[in-house]
Amino acid sequence: PNEGWHSLSLSLLKPSVRRYHHKHIAVTTTRSAALQALEQEKTPHTRHCPLYSTASIASRLQSYKGTMDNYTTNEEDQREAARLQARLRADNYDNDDDLPSSSDDSSFVRLPNVTIDEGAHKYVLISAVAPAGEERQHFVVSRRGAHYHRNAAEPFIEALERSGYKSISVNGGGRIALDNTKRTISVYGYSYGFGLADHALAKAIILKDPRYKDYEVSWSNDGY
Repeated sequence: PNEGWHSLSLSLLKPSVRRYHHKHIAVTTTRSAALQALEQEKTPHTRHCPLYSTASIASRLQSYKGTMDNYTTNEEDQREAARLQARLRADNYDNDDDLPSSSDDSSFVRLPNVTIDEGAHKYVLISAVAPAGEERQHFVVSRRGAHYHRNAAEPFIEALERSGYKSISVNGGGRIALDNTKRTISVYGYSYGFGLADHALAKAIILKDPRYKDYEVSWSNDGY
């Protein structure tokens, strides 16, 4: 049902009301604002064409409502994601001069390498080093209700910090679709704020978790 919308000339959309990557378009404004911009930018060649009528455009926007409501990114999200990355880099730089943590640190709680919610949700690939450890661990985290990828990352980063993990880094993101009924997991897409995660690595981490060892896990860099 979205093919008609994809065929709609992108030249009709102002830069402020369109975001697209490859073949995937993510409208980051309200439906009414998009309609207004489209109306203003109609050309004499398209003004009387049924494909570009207000009703047709409204119908196409409505058919694409799932993507519009599924939150892509905005300037505030980009700033907050960059601020989070900068804070983590600064913390990691400061920790380089710290003494190694004690192995019997009572505050340390080992966190699971896989924390994913059922359904299709944004996910992030996070890495960190445990207290008194030198080996970098990776964590695959998806979160139901995360409007942006940073909303999936921030709670888990806070948990890592409370547990004493150090050298924390967000290594990209995407989406994970978990279906416990069909026992399938699909890893795909990318993150505007953190970039493209290594989905092959995410798949390997998921398969190491005993809960998902019998699941069919696939990955792709396509989609958003």
